[in-house]
Amino acid sequence: NTNKDIYSTVVDSNTGIPLNTGVYTWVTHNTSYPYASKKLGFDMNITIKSSDGNYSESKVYPGPDFNDYNASAPYAGDLFSVRPKEFIMSLSGANTTTSSGYTIVKAGKTFTVNVHAPDINGSDSVDYNASLVKGVGISLGLDPTFSTDPTNCLSQNDLNISNLNFSNGTASTNSLTYKNVGVVKLVLKDVNWTAIDNPADCNASSIGDNNSSDANGIISCSTDGNSTSMVFEPDHFTYTNTNVADFNGGNFTYMVLNPINDSMFAKITTTLEARNSDDNITSFFSNICFADDANVNLTYDVQSKSLSDLNISIANENNLTNITSDATVNTNGNSVLTSAYKNQFAGGAAPLTFRLAIERNATTALQPALIDPQNLK
Repeated sequence: NTNKDIYSTVVDSNTGIPLNTGVYTWVTHNTSYPYASKKLGFDMNITIKSSDGNYSESKVYPGPDFNDYNASAPYAGDLFSVRPKEFIMSLSGANTTTSSGYTIVKAGKTFTVNVHAPDINGSDSVDYNASLVKGVGISLGLDPTFSTDPTNCLSQNDLNISNLNFSNGTASTNSLTYKNVGVVKLVLKDVNWTAIDNPADCNASSIGDNNSSDANGIISCSTDGNSTSMVFEPDHFTYTNTNVADFNGGNFTYMVLNPINDSMFAKITTTLEARNSDDNITSFFSNICFADDANVNLTYDVQSKSLSDLNISIANENNLTNITSDATVNTNGNSVLTSAYKNQFAGGAAPLTFRLAIERNATTALQPALIDPQNLK
């Protein structure tokens, strides 16, 4: 025979002041958006009315979960977290360039990353002062367009980055380097901020759109964000163990009509290495990961009493159909361009063998030519 009306009032746990309905406003900060974490208190007033119009009133407190905001009112509460919507990153620095939406950086060179942690309205999340650390909240991920092999084509150890220490939703570092090559993304993830809600009040396994509610009406525990794809390319190439030898190790090579396919040619052997700015080999410049064809330019001088009808030809033994020639030969400063092919690279190095020959008219007697290879680059 009673009619029970239960009224619930939300209060600020620090002051005990009831909060207005509608948009939540923290009284002590006078802002119209939630801070990153806050204690929430409930003052439950239960009014019991009888049929004769008389009533009695009592307050019910389901048990305190945090300190009372005053001694006479043991308010109950539930700790909860309010996380940013996502991480948004921008990449910049003197060592970066952009092309087709990609940020391009030389392996080992430093650059800057700026991070924003916005709220649902796009404003930086006030009081979001988390710290993300490499290996916990900071890592690298592959761009799946180019590789899906993190075991052989990605190294977290080659990533150097200082901690990202947020202040009111922003953080930056100008000392980020990656000492290998690849097409990668910087990945940020914060699950510690919402630890108070995990696992009961947020979805610990959510991926993808981490701000969509699941079937139980809860969202992801983590704040996530990926940078745009970054292309890390070799800082430079180095030739090692270079050797030039006449045919079969002799002291001369005959001039021939077809300098590549005939049996007589000199050989240049060398190893081409892709290296970072610290002059260390970038192991992922390989056929199974991120290697590409590379131009090889041979510069050389010629000693001869007759430079007419002198045609220097070169070809990579990996592809003898691609023959390049230098038909205008001078005494000094000559060059001829050929290629190192991506399928020749493994672990950042490509052992190369080039066939080098002089093509001349075999029916005309001319002075011999001494070819002095100067440099490969």
